[in-house]
Formats: sequence, structure tokens, C-alpha cells
Amino acid sequence: MPKDEVEAVLRGEDPDGLLMESRSECESRMDATRLFIDQCLEPALAMTIPKTTELFAFYQLVCR
Repeated sequence: MPKDEVEAVLRGEDPDGLLMESRSECESRMDATRLFIDQCLEPALAMTIPKTTELFAFYQLVCR
């Protein structure tokens, strides 16, 4: 990468939006709760509410 591009990135310039895209992707991967919700939960067809102890136990397994 040319020096002027490196300096621009260090100054926080992001003309192509690549830094923002990488940051958003990294933040979403580091958010364990969001990952759990997105990957493991799905809407119930009925008014089924899981026991919080079971839900939390499964959350802990996923986060390991």
C-alpha cells in the first residue's frame, strides 16, 4: 500500500467505506448476544416462552 494511502487511513479517512465495513463486521462478530439471537433463536408459532434457565444454559454453551 502506498505511503499516502496508509497515512490517509491512519487519519481516519475512508473514501471507499472499507474501514466502516470492516468495523461493522468485526463488531457484529464480537457481540455474543447478537450472534446468539441471530443464529439460534427463531420466532415461535405459538405463545411459547422458554424457561429462562434453559435459554441461558444454551446461551452459555454457544458462547464457549
